[in-house]
Amino acid sequence: MPKHFFILIFVLGMLHACSSPEIYQHQVVFQHQIWNRFHFIELEVPVETVDIPYDMLIDFVHTADYPSDHIAINFTVYFSNGGMRSRDYTFKLKDVDGKWTGEATANGFRSTLPFISSMQFPEAGMQRIRIESKMTKFDLPGVYSLDFKVRKSH
Repeated sequence: MPKHFFILIFVLGMLHACSSPEIYQHQVVFQHQIWNRFHFIELEVPVETVDIPYDMLIDFVHTADYPSDHIAINFTVYFSNGGMRSRDYTFKLKDVDGKWTGEATANGFRSTLPFISSMQFPEAGMQRIRIESKMTKFDLPGVYSLDFKVRKSH
């Protein structure tokens, strides 16, 4: 293949990566694959543009040893203007046959959990996010990681 073809593919790949709708990403990898009930994940997300909608989601990675068919999480956004939005979410991780629904990975199973779709922030600035486990176990085993993302809505 001509050298120009590979250069074109590289440039197109770089342009695609630069135009990614993702504005923020933060991953937490849990020590010993245990999410402690009182290990709150607190993040500061800078938002510069408020005239477009955003989606917030988590890639939840768990092992086959995860002890439940679901994950319950509280998700709170503290807006830079002093307002807040909080809600408990429950996401199923197994289908009706008891099989994991997430994508198989080297670390277990990855499920994409959408929290908020097409939300507009009331003003630009630093938005605080708090994520906490609402599961009843004090130490929830089998949790490999949480990868929180904020994206521009399509």
